[in-house]
Amino acid sequence: MELLFENPLIPIIVIWVISSLFNKGKSKKKTKTDTAKPFVENIPFPSFEDLKKEPEVIADAEPAISNIEEIYSEKKKRAEAQLAELKDKQRRASEKAERAASVSRLNQQRKKPEASYSEKAFLIEKEKVAEAIVWSEILGPPRAKKPHRSMK
Repeated sequence: MELLFENPLIPIIVIWVISSLFNKGKSKKKTKTDTAKPFVENIPFPSFEDLKKEPEVIADAEPAISNIEEIYSEKKKRAEAQLAELKDKQRRASEKAERAASVSRLNQQRKKPEASYSEKAFLIEKEKVAEAIVWSEILGPPRAKKPHRSMK
């Protein structure tokens, strides 16, 4: 073990061997991708004279164009029908929500009739009564002025 620490070349060689073992798999993958030829080389580029020429009109273009227009019009009609249906569903859902909200408001009004001012004044709560008793003892006359009666 001391031999490893005395000679620095041995640990360096061991590390190099280990790293080379792990890097062998990566280097094989890189060589495969490097050998692939790019696809762009096989495409011929048109010359300037070819670009000046007018494109040839295909004889079957008219039926294909009309066929495309028919497909487009059919899809457009279906989309418009779906849109109308969705708008109708949205309108019905909003009406239903409004009805539910109005019913809930009516139920809340029926369940909680508001008390008049005079009724609110006489509502007694336990916490308020306890506070009142404590304050009456604090603010009342001292104990010396109201002594206990003895039972003799």
